[in-house]
Amino acid sequence: MEQPRLIVMAGAPGSGKSTYVEENFPGAAVVSADHFMVNAEGVYEFYPKKLSLVHRKCRQWFYTLVAEKAPFIVVDNTNSQPEEVRTFTSYAARAGYQIRVVIILANPMVATVRGIHGAPYETVRRVNRNCERLSGLLPDLEVEVVDHRAHSH
Repeated sequence: MEQPRLIVMAGAPGSGKSTYVEENFPGAAVVSADHFMVNAEGVYEFYPKKLSLVHRKCRQWFYTLVAEKAPFIVVDNTNSQPEEVRTFTSYAARAGYQIRVVIILANPMVATVRGIHGAPYETVRRVNRNCERLSGLLPDLEVEVVDHRAHSH
């Protein structure tokens, strides 16, 4: 039996994480706080006051998938701090998952315009800067950095 896999995405809002997931990880069970921001009509609505709740639901969904031994899980959240990444990687490692972190670096101006969250430029820039440092803060994990900072679209 093949070892189950976990990919933890990291990147600023609008950096292209979800697009990267769609293009590179077909068939994966995708866990994202954004899934809990969709209203009854299927429209995405970002509510900052709901962030704590939706991230808790996201973690619960992830824990359930690991408990069910889902073969391929992708966590598609900002995850710009080491402790956010480790929330997922530590749990999955105990369950025998093969783990990789994919960090998407973006041009903050492009990500601000492209993002669906309405995050202000300064927030996107700060999160992107955190992600630039992230790989050095996870020395025990396999980390891939996808650099889109030079892209203008």
